Amino acid sequence: MLRRSFLKSASLAALATTTHHGWALPAGVPRIAYGGISIESSTYGHIRASMGDFTILRGNEADDNARFAFLKKRYPTVPFLPTLVATAVPGGPIARDTYEKIKAEFLNRLKVLLPLDGLYLPMHGAMFVEGM
Repeated sequence: MLRRSFLKSASLAALATTTHHGWALPAGVPRIAYGGISIESSTYGHIRASMGDFTILRGNEADDNARFAFLKKRYPTVPFLPTLVATAVPGGPIARDTYEKIKAEFLNRLKVLLPLDGLYLPMHGAMFVEGM
């Protein structure tokens, strides 16, 4: 519910008048963003995954990520808009403050790209956040 509230509270009219930081697209071209957070968490682990455990690709850095390379190959005419891709090797639960920081940056990057026609979030793994 919090994600929906955040996205509903964003001023689409104000954001639509921006150039989307270089992401202005011709009419009729779908605006599809991608990104996400990924880790295999063991709830039995005593060591919390922290910011230093994550590799974070921001913006165009994410275009080179093998996890998303198929998007351009499969849909060559769609300019997918990168947000943030955070990945970590398997470990314990994510420390709550680390998750909140990554999530906030992801949502801020997503907000800049609004309005969107779609959002690709590759859901995989078992992510567990301390206290959630």
